[in-house]
Amino acid sequence: MIRMGIVGVGRWGKNHARVVYELSKELSAELMFTAVCDIDITKALEVAKAYGVPHAFSDINEFIRYVDAAIIATPIDVLADIALKIVSMGRHAFIEKPGAVNPRDISAIEKTAVDRDVVVGVGYIMRFSHTIEFIKKSFAQFNPMFISLRRFSRRPNHMTKTSIVLDLAVHDIDLCLYVTEAESWQLEMARIFHTNIDDSVIAVLKAGDIYCNIHVDGITPHKVREIDVIGINAFVRGDTSRESVVIAWSNGLINTLKFDGEEPLKKEIRSFIEAIKFKKHGRLATLKDAVKVLQIAEKIMIYL
Repeated sequence: MIRMGIVGVGRWGKNHARVVYELSKELSAELMFTAVCDIDITKALEVAKAYGVPHAFSDINEFIRYVDAAIIATPIDVLADIALKIVSMGRHAFIEKPGAVNPRDISAIEKTAVDRDVVVGVGYIMRFSHTIEFIKKSFAQFNPMFISLRRFSRRPNHMTKTSIVLDLAVHDIDLCLYVTEAESWQLEMARIFHTNIDDSVIAVLKAGDIYCNIHVDGITPHKVREIDVIGINAFVRGDTSRESVVIAWSNGLINTLKFDGEEPLKKEIRSFIEAIKFKKHGRLATLKDAVKVLQIAEKIMIYL
């Protein structure tokens, strides 16, 4: 039985709470939702009441006593401090992306996790999209030359204080490395543009032999979450918001696919539970994965 809790129950943390509750009902012999922690005790109490969680705290030291594993969904600037504290106490941790604000903090968490023999995963949820799963499995069939990734949506005002690279672009950096399975990378170029609304980022990342064109902004008033694979054999467009793929083959044939199934967040937390049980991460991003992403993010942010 894994006693699981959540630190940080803002907008995204509430989604985690719903998923952990649902999984605790489905995996009743394996998982128990035991505690919630938030610096705002009112939020913690509200979520605990909504899901019948027995313990709610604003003090992380009290929270740790009641869990074997924790999901950390706090603001980016405190993710690493909280994760290091939880891992140092011998608890497993799932840290929301990007895990920290720099790769050095991730390395410190990794060293502690090895010393304490605990599992740590990082929340790169796009790995669990049905669209991404299909594209990754079929990637070689397209004889790919380059990838284009677009992530647009107007960010709330309070989020514009956070670097758009750490908030949004990290998803596509991880996707580039994940889909290509590249063992080496090089940042070819990057630019960050400032507007009175928010920032826009363009970057070209070479992952192995594949170029990834990354374009992210918090300006566009409508949501776009797309990945194109431009290959010798086909053009592929995946839409992770709609969970769909269109493949235009070189012979003129066009395939349109639509995916259904378990939501990515639930698949991701299920993967975390399995990693705890079997010490195998599967699709779940590791701390090593997070280090690579943050190394690239740091290079992009030089262009601020």
